[in-house]
Parts: sequence; structure tokens; C-alpha cells
Amino acid sequence: MNIKTSLLIVLFLTTGCGEGPKNVKADTSTTVTQKTNNNTTDQLMMASQPMMQPNEFTDFVQPIREPTQLTLICPTVQNPPTLDGNDNDYVWSKSNEIITLDKSSMRQISLKAVHHNGTLYLFAKYPDQAPSTTHKTWIWDNKQGIYLPGNDREDTFVLKWATNSLQQDLSFGNAEAGMYDVWFWKANRTNPSNYFDDKYHILSKIKNDTRITRNKDSDSIYLERQSDQGSSAYQSITPYEKSTTYVKQFTPKKPTGSRADIACKAIWKNGYWYIEFKRSLNTNNAKEDVLLEKDNTYLFGVSLYEMAGLPKAMPKWTQPLYRTGDVYDKLYLEIK
Repeated sequence: MNIKTSLLIVLFLTTGCGEGPKNVKADTSTTVTQKTNNNTTDQLMMASQPMMQPNEFTDFVQPIREPTQLTLICPTVQNPPTLDGNDNDYVWSKSNEIITLDKSSMRQISLKAVHHNGTLYLFAKYPDQAPSTTHKTWIWDNKQGIYLPGNDREDTFVLKWATNSLQQDLSFGNAEAGMYDVWFWKANRTNPSNYFDDKYHILSKIKNDTRITRNKDSDSIYLERQSDQGSSAYQSITPYEKSTTYVKQFTPKKPTGSRADIACKAIWKNGYWYIEFKRSLNTNNAKEDVLLEKDNTYLFGVSLYEMAGLPKAMPKWTQPLYRTGDVYDKLYLEIK
């Protein structure tokens, strides 16, 4: 094994999927070491220079109102919407809408919901002047003679569901021990496959690298982020011979198991992301999922950034608020 190869293996093992915390279950089945000396592969993996999009949020925005509670009514419909990322279906035009806020950027998020034949359908819309659809692009470093991950970060949309009680506080500032179901849409890694990543969070007193600072007391609580059983909607390609300056790190693939629970279609147009998605009300997986049923109410919250417990912006990233995601409003899904 030469020095260059050794360096790359060390780099890959230490970066993984996160930006630092070590308490994330590795998805080693989706990692491919790629020799990019094939012309077809070169074209597929070639990327443009990653850049910060215009008017990106570089720091937290001061709250424009106090957090509140909102109820999203989810009626039964005879004809489900078409999963195409558009809100022009008849059912959406007649659906109840709530407007909540992203905690980090104070952007408005529109939400609608219906259900049909055991399947929940949700629609989200939020402003974003330009889409960020690259993530950790490989950039050739001439000095070291290897590819290094870039500082580009993708757009995301996250839902966090309580699994224990309607009284749980979902925000990290008032974090409570327990398991939380997390639905994680990623513009670069999961959207090309038309899926969310189905994950879950465990908050507990068990120490790890992600300590959550709480408002209500000085006791420590720790965040463990896990993925549902199955494989993800993307694989990581690790090139070790130079083909071009910028190389895509992630390629789409069909997810499996519980990680494939949430199908979606998302499009960006005219300064907005439109995300349409669906999941079975009851996945029969109580260990990792919130189980939904008719005539019940469920507590959840949303964010436009990854919920990873990071308390500060990272100026070097193309999305400095990436990983600062948290719940602002308490949202209730009322399934009729």
C-alpha cells in the first residue's frame, strides 16, 4: 500500500457522514473506492466548483415572534395527490395549511397533509433563492496529492416526531430523554433517488461526543443519531487517482428496508423548494418509527437544517447554518 492510498483511507475513516461527532452509525455498505480512470466514470462523477449560493444565511436570525402551537388537520381523501413535487393537485387546493418557522433562519414553511388508503401524504414549501444541490464535493489537493472533501453543504428539510408523549419538548434547548423519529430530506444525497432518509435520535444521559446544552438546568444530555435498518438512498464514491479537479462524492441508488419508508419528489422553482412525500401510516416498526393511525394526534416539528445539535454557525461552509437545525413551533398532526 503506497503513502497516497494510506492517507486517503485515513481521511475517509475520520470524516464519514458527519462533521465531527463520532456517535453516528456508519453505513459502510454504501462506500465505494473508485479508480476514476474510465472515461464514462469520469463524466458521471465530474463536478463543478462548489460555491455559496446568493443570499445564503450566514448566521442565526433573531426570532420574529415567540414559538407557538399549530395543528395540521389531515383528512381522508378519495383520490391521493400525484407525487410530482407540485401543489396543483385538487386535494392540496382544498387542504388545511399551516405556516411555521425555521428556528435558525426564521423562514416560513408551509405544510399540508392528507391520507388515503393507509398512506400519509405531506406537502412542504419554503423559500430558498437558489438551490444548494452539492455536498462535500471532492477537491483535488495538489500539495498532498489526494482528494479532500469540500465545504459545500446541501439543502435539507427535516421532520422530528415525538414517540412517547404529546407533552414532549422537541427542541434541543429543552431536550428530554427519549427516542425521536427523524425524516431527513437531502437535496444532494437523497433527492435524486426520490426518497427521504429515515432516521431516529436517542437523547439520554449516556455520554458521547454530542453534548446538548439545555436552557432549563445544568444537567447534561447527549444526542445519538442513528439510521433505520436498511441501506441509504446514496453511496459514497472515494476517488484516489486524479481525473478532474472536482468530483462528486455521492451517487444515487435505491434504498432498502426501513430507510426506504418515505418516498418523495422535490423540485426547486421560482425561489422555492416544493417537497411532496408519503409514508405508510403504520410501518410496523415501533423500534425506529412513529406509528400513525386514524383519529389520533401526533406531535412533531420541522427544520430547514440538519438537526445535529451544533450551537453555532460554521463560516467556512457554503451553508454556515448547516447542522444547527432545531424545532421552533410545536406542531400537531391531527389525522381525521
